[in-house]
Amino acid sequence: MNRARFEPLLLTLLLVLVAGVCLVRGIGLVREPHRMDAHEERHWFEWAYPRSDAAARFAGAAAALAPGEAVCLVAPRSTKDWWTFMARYYLPDQMIAAARARGARRGLPPQATVLDVHWNGEIQVRRGDDGG
Repeated sequence: MNRARFEPLLLTLLLVLVAGVCLVRGIGLVREPHRMDAHEERHWFEWAYPRSDAAARFAGAAAALAPGEAVCLVAPRSTKDWWTFMARYYLPDQMIAAARARGARRGLPPQATVLDVHWNGEIQVRRGDDGG
């Protein structure tokens, strides 16, 4: 077999396969837009939405913050990254200057405005103390 004749056939078959997968997925999304079939979709939504009250928690904290205020976040070690990501999303008028896990060795500046996230999701705003 001549390789030059075989490659276009394989490329065509690959394109038909990819188009078919995209078509099936597109039809599934049109019929049931909230159904998550892919592993990464399920993984993302489990990570992104473990708490349905995150928006309300940050709205409460934002009311105590000035626009443009730099804040430092202190959160439980196991969920620090998630709280940091959500703080950047839900507090667009503030700058997240630092994020620390509760009990971290590195402290925060004494004059820092600290968003202290407790294990139950309560967010407390502290100003000018030892920073956690």
